[in-house]
Amino acid sequence: REKGAKVRIVYSPVDAEQYAKDHPEEQVVFLAVGFETTTPASCLAVRKASEDGLTNFALLVANKTMPGAYAALKGSADVFLYPGHVNAITGTELCESLVDEGVSGVVAGFTAKELLTALAVALVKFQEGKPFFVNAYPRVVTREGSREAQKLVADMMENCDTEWRGLGIIPNSGLRLKKEWEAYDARKKFHVPEMKGRSNPACRCGDVLQGKCKPSDCKVFGKGCTPQHPIGACMVSNEGACSAYYQYS
Repeated sequence: REKGAKVRIVYSPVDAEQYAKDHPEEQVVFLAVGFETTTPASCLAVRKASEDGLTNFALLVANKTMPGAYAALKGSADVFLYPGHVNAITGTELCESLVDEGVSGVVAGFTAKELLTALAVALVKFQEGKPFFVNAYPRVVTREGSREAQKLVADMMENCDTEWRGLGIIPNSGLRLKKEWEAYDARKKFHVPEMKGRSNPACRCGDVLQGKCKPSDCKVFGKGCTPQHPIGACMVSNEGACSAYYQYS
């Protein structure tokens, strides 16, 4: 905005598509971020743009998928608290199968009561001494998830390698539009050059994510790295461990 760009916050990707429809003289790019929870809505926006015959709408896709992250972090935690909104889309089959690999987990909701329930279940089950899985968010999460959303994403997107801040490249953990939908891929449409992130060598975000240290063990925590000026991913969002430590420790 400070350089003159027109940037708008919208409630959903479909709202961005509607803006493009209402303003055919403008090129509209929606920044698609998030995990399995938000990806279907971005696909819906592209499908609607195709149905409306729009040529001025595109996605800048930065969506990721969780299975690769589970694999990368499975040796870093005793028990996963699985994200309930992701499992609402994906179901619980993958989480159940990870038990065979010795990975334990509990699907958690987002209210204080639901989080405490999930933690209590994890503590009780962990003491039994064997891998386990429990869906502690059954009012939203089912074993099969949303088959319609899964099919929509599978029809329109494909996996690709992508970088996770603090963890590096995780193979097949990213998403991009398939070739038949590439007219709506902003990277290809506008010939966006490849960009690579540069991590600060003093930042220990990766170690925090893997449970190797506490946020306060990092040399830049609370000094060069704050919620107002984050250096690592764990400080960027108020959901991050470093942000929580900074706000409440």
